[in-house]
Amino acid sequence: MKKVIIEGLYAVGMHHHGQRALQVAAQYRGKPEPENSFDRQAIAINAHPSDRLCAYLRRQDALFTSELHRLNLIDGHILIKPKFEPVFRARVGPSQRCNLGFYAKDEHVASIQICARNHGMLVRFAD
Repeated sequence: MKKVIIEGLYAVGMHHHGQRALQVAAQYRGKPEPENSFDRQAIAINAHPSDRLCAYLRRQDALFTSELHRLNLIDGHILIKPKFEPVFRARVGPSQRCNLGFYAKDEHVASIQICARNHGMLVRFAD
């Protein structure tokens, strides 16, 4: 079993769900939302352990993560940890840089690397 870490993903939409930012260094869970009528590849960011919706992964980050989930390359939960305070820009909501982690079976490492390369993502593996 390998620990997979993806750095530099962004959480967005926090201001729609009652808070202006995710708590830095806190742990959140990522949950695919295939029934979401606006975006079938959406990955919700839920507070842990209350399971309250807090934000979503940015669309291009969610496409990569939902593909890994669809291919059953993720074993267990998706954990998301904000690393920095959010950035606020004119005419768009806040975005907050996060790391994403999950466990994967050893035989899935090559498939994850190929998928990451196709999406332009950098992935680290740890034992």
